[in-house]
Amino acid sequence: MVQHSSDAMVLAISSLVILLLSERLFSIAIPEPFEMLIPIGVMVLAMTIAFFSVRPAPVSEAVEAELKGSIPQTISTSLLARQEGFDDEAAEMIAADADKIAAHVDPSQAVPLGRPDHPWRAAVALVMLIGAFSMPGVDLLGIEQEQVRNKRESDRTARKIASLDRRLREVSRLAEVHKIDVETRKLLKQISRKEQRKPSEKRAEGREATRQVALKRTEAARSQVKRRLGRSELSAARSTADRVRRAGEQQASPESRAGQELQKALRKGELGRAGQQLQKLAKAAQKPGAEGDQARADLAKLAQALGLSGDLASKLNTSAGGSKGNPSAQDLKALADQMDLLARLLRESDLLDHASKQIKFTEAELSSLPSEWPEGPPPEICPDCLAGT
Repeated sequence: MVQHSSDAMVLAISSLVILLLSERLFSIAIPEPFEMLIPIGVMVLAMTIAFFSVRPAPVSEAVEAELKGSIPQTISTSLLARQEGFDDEAAEMIAADADKIAAHVDPSQAVPLGRPDHPWRAAVALVMLIGAFSMPGVDLLGIEQEQVRNKRESDRTARKIASLDRRLREVSRLAEVHKIDVETRKLLKQISRKEQRKPSEKRAEGREATRQVALKRTEAARSQVKRRLGRSELSAARSTADRVRRAGEQQASPESRAGQELQKALRKGELGRAGQQLQKLAKAAQKPGAEGDQARADLAKLAQALGLSGDLASKLNTSAGGSKGNPSAQDLKALADQMDLLARLLRESDLLDHASKQIKFTEAELSSLPSEWPEGPPPEICPDCLAGT
């Protein structure tokens, strides 16, 4: 074991050198405890193999003692005679001489402790170890660079999803404020909620896996919003708004403030704000005096586009002209309720459309994620989506 100790040390140092070079040259991450456990394990294994590879041989030990003590080879011959079955008389004579000689031999002194073989190998290994410690990181295979890129892309993907969640939460908040359809509010709240992972679920690793998971989530959210947005009542409300816009362009400018703001909102495609102006216009129509006359005149111009009954449209026209046949309070209340319903549908359509644009914008980002983004120009979908990039 002592003879082989230097070779065992060389193997242990060499294993440590290999670990260090793997880290420095190829950026292979090795846990810190293993950097010491592996060399120690290699050395223990080498010493164990050395221990079991050499079995005790009394004859060879006797020869070693005889050479060390400069005594005749009587002891080893005696042992050999017993093993090989010499003639009894000859064996007894040899044994008697061996007993006399062996009586003066101290085995602890006669059998020397071995010396390490080739100690220069350990010195060379130590020099290699010092060189490995002093070598700077090279990353020949680009593993570290790829890991950094993966982390950067994964972080960027997470940032995009967090930004989308933040924007959708604002849409959900507006849906609560304006008290739009209950199912739509539930949907917006659901898709704006942060994804909660179960402890048993493993996190997706790698930039592509993270990106694909995010894309699946946004695709599912977009499909849900699209289905909700395609409902017949919302389609009818958008058609009504479009008819009102065209009717306003073909006729004289509205006289009331709400009517003017209504046309501006419709021209810009802001259905939510247009719905608010419709409500204001219907409420103004219930007021007496010039303000009410102007509001009723504007509603009379839009009666056909709004789908109002012919009788109510006629009453609004005669009321605006100062003639008899003014609409009753009940008629105006029914008109206000109808405009309230239309306004809620337009706001719901507007919020769902806004949520859909936010999701599409994030999908466009996740589909490419070029290395120069977000330093370069982002996809031009909606300017207000740039928060959190």
